[in-house]
Amino acid sequence: MNMQDGNLLAASGNSGPPKTWIRIADWGNLLAGITLMFAFLEGALINSVQMKSLLIAPGVPSQAALDWLQLLLTAEGVLYAIAEFFMVGIMAQTSPNAGGGSTGCMQFAILMVGGIFFALSGHVFPPCITNITYVFRNEPCPSPAANGPYVWNAMAHFGIACFMIGTAIGFKGVLKAPRGKLISPFWGCAMYFAGAWTIGIFKFWGPVLAGGLDSMRNEHSLDVTAPALAWTSTWWFALLGAFFLTLGAAIFGIMNGSLIGR
Repeated sequence: MNMQDGNLLAASGNSGPPKTWIRIADWGNLLAGITLMFAFLEGALINSVQMKSLLIAPGVPSQAALDWLQLLLTAEGVLYAIAEFFMVGIMAQTSPNAGGGSTGCMQFAILMVGGIFFALSGHVFPPCITNITYVFRNEPCPSPAANGPYVWNAMAHFGIACFMIGTAIGFKGVLKAPRGKLISPFWGCAMYFAGAWTIGIFKFWGPVLAGGLDSMRNEHSLDVTAPALAWTSTWWFALLGAFFLTLGAAIFGIMNGSLIGR
């Protein structure tokens, strides 16, 4: 995400990264973004629109809807983890002058860990984290939709935090890059940064911080008035963020020649 010049595929001839690695990374990031868009769209239809075909009662999604949401979120995380795994290798074989080297490897290692967290988030209930005091708690979440302690249900929060850090590193690396063309490192990194931070602020960490500091908020049952549960419009912001992530992946895929031969 922080490559400074041109086409990685064109530069991978003699001593650069293998072309297959670049294609796997580009397609993995693109498919992950598309999958995430579908996941957040379904979440918005369930929680914000309250689409009857996805519910068995007001506010209660059907098992089929939950299964699809779990599948989409898990698949998205797996795809991101695989893509960023290959990006670590690509950065190791890319010159620091072109955005590679140790900083690039660290950036994508952080993003790979984020992908793993995202894959696990498909099996938990993120709204258990009603405020910041519950992020690392080992008590079981009282929601019937949740399994395990609060910290286990914070997998999505940890994943997006990794993405916020990783994309910030990438965006910082291209701040002085040319901005005249959409298909360029600057706008690719900008879209990744905008996507991760839109999701992080509006869908996950914003509602958590707005939930206050009351460590007894869920003492008797999960507080459904907490922003993490009550602010259903956050699903639409998450969908917008996923679109930005997908656009960033498409920009790099085109630039590298993985999506459109150059």
